[in-house]
Amino acid sequence: MNELTYYLPCLWAFLACIGFSLLFNIHGMGMFICAGGGALGWLCYLLTAPLVHSDIIQSFFAALAISAWSELMARLRKCPVTSYLLVALFPLVPGGGVYYSMEHAINGETSLFLSTLLHTLGLAGALAVTAVVLAILVAVNVFACALPATLTRQDISAAQLYSVTSNTKVVVNNLTDDVTIYWIVQSGQEDAVIENLLDKYESLS
Repeated sequence: MNELTYYLPCLWAFLACIGFSLLFNIHGMGMFICAGGGALGWLCYLLTAPLVHSDIIQSFFAALAISAWSELMARLRKCPVTSYLLVALFPLVPGGGVYYSMEHAINGETSLFLSTLLHTLGLAGALAVTAVVLAILVAVNVFACALPATLTRQDISAAQLYSVTSNTKVVVNNLTDDVTIYWIVQSGQEDAVIENLLDKYESLS
């Protein structure tokens, strides 16, 4: 396949997202991030074509790539993900399907109208479902990371060597003054076991 088959659509998607970024008042690096997401989505759309032979599934994977890109960039730049995601998804929006559906409806071509409309809804649904599913997964991951160590890290050693015993919990709960534990270690050489144990002590406070 000619390389231009991949390069040109990605370039047009990039330029289209630049225009939509200006419309949404996104400037500077954010504009190029949105455009990069649009180009990445089209590249993924084109690369999956020989594998799945379905534009709905292609749209799903393209939207998945765009959503992951937008989530990553939003966290790196500490910005809302919505603007990146909306602009980058624009090149995948099935505007042509909506147009042809209405054309068939006006011309009284009922069967063509219904088939085109259902196909367009499938494309739009693939975009929406992908963005929602990835957002839920990211939210679950953030929530799981915020849980205390006692819930996320389990001691599976036979003698429970890395657990806080019930007697220790009683002593800690009866403390009336704050206790500061100093851990002196070279940066980058922290022991994961000790760090886990200290996290458990912290969760008791």
